[in-house]
Amino acid sequence: MTGNSGWYLLGSGGATIMMVILLWGVLGVSLLLCLFIGLILCLGSVAYVFTLKNNKPEHYDTDFFESALVEAGVMQFSFGPRGRRLANPFAAADAGADPRRWRERNLARVAGPQVGIAQRVRQAEPMVRRG
Repeated sequence: MTGNSGWYLLGSGGATIMMVILLWGVLGVSLLLCLFIGLILCLGSVAYVFTLKNNKPEHYDTDFFESALVEAGVMQFSFGPRGRRLANPFAAADAGADPRRWRERNLARVAGPQVGIAQRVRQAEPMVRRG
């Protein structure tokens, strides 16, 4: 076995012993059923180690499970980080636009609804003076 593969087998053996103690000794489940469940647990970990971990490249097992989840449609396939990247706040979307409008639009985006309210008040002031 390569790397830390033995820890999986040791862990499944320890889990089997603890499960037999808990189920058979404390809860009174039949010993044969406890040993059968423990045998399935140990055989599952042996199959995992020798098919996906032993003498395989690094992260072979996680790539295998990820590809299985992608094929099943549970997970979406993508390279790199799965989070959305933020837009560049320093890039001007419309470089030839009026700089005053660009500044007002960006101030409204940064400051939120307060700037929008102040602009509405300024727009309403000439109407009040006329009327």
